[in-house]
Parts: sequence; structure tokens; C-alpha cells
Amino acid sequence: MKNKKNIIFLLIFATLLTLIPSFIFAQTGKITNPLPTADVPTLIGQIIRAVLGVVGSIALLMFLYGGFMWLTSAGNEQKITKGKNIIVWAIIGLAVIFLSYALVGFVINSISQGGNPQEPQGNTYKCKCSLDGTTYWKMDLNENACKTATGNCSWAPYTP
Repeated sequence: MKNKKNIIFLLIFATLLTLIPSFIFAQTGKITNPLPTADVPTLIGQIIRAVLGVVGSIALLMFLYGGFMWLTSAGNEQKITKGKNIIVWAIIGLAVIFLSYALVGFVINSISQGGNPQEPQGNTYKCKCSLDGTTYWKMDLNENACKTATGNCSWAPYTP
């Protein structure tokens, strides 16, 4: 009976916790984007970098733990083997993580650049703008940002 009361209390608490932000946003009428960017590939890259930081920290701890096991084995073959195995599996885990990072980076770059029919391989396209009779290049804009840039802007082959 007590477990049912705890579960009901937890469900009510969780429901209220999820509804409170919607009440607050309903009062202001504006919901702003809490993410640092609206660009999906950039967001995915930031998430992957954060996960890699955590995984790298865990791998460092596993290296330290495996080395500690090995050093404190006092000649015990089982502890030596266990320490070596921890280090070997930490290395294999890091290799898998970095290979998957490279694969995800390749896929994201292929999707974001490969689908652009105006940007054939080997050519560099940039945002070319004309304002008050002056032509200039906006180097830091992508194709979508170039379309909304100030002035007469278009995605064009870059010629310095």
C-alpha cells in the first residue's frame, strides 16, 4: 500500500514538474530557442563533442584503474590479467568511439554539402553581395544565410 502511495505521489510530482514551464510560457506568450544554434548539423556536432569529452574522461579513469590494478597486483596473475584487460578494452573502446565520430562527421558533411547542386566538388562557393555598387564577399555565411543577408547576395564561386 505504501509503495502505491509513493508511486502516485511521484507521478503527480512529475506531472506538475512538466506542466509548470508550460504555465510560465503561456503567461509570457514567447518561447525562445534555448539552444545555442538552430542549425541541426552544428547542434549534432556540439552534442557529439560533449559526449566525446565524457567518454574521454571515462577512458582516462579506466586507464588509471587498469594501471592501478596492474601495479597493486603483487605478482598475482589474475590481477595482472584483469588490469591488462581493462587497459586493452579501454583502448578498443576509444578506437570505436573515434571511428564512429569520423563516420558521423563524414555522413553529416556528405548530407550538408553533398545535397547542394550549386556546389560541385573542387569549387569553393561563398556568399557574394553587392551593396551601393560595391561587391564584397561574406566568408562566414552558408547558403541559407546568404539568401537572407543584407544587400543583393547570392551563392557564387569564390574569386578573390
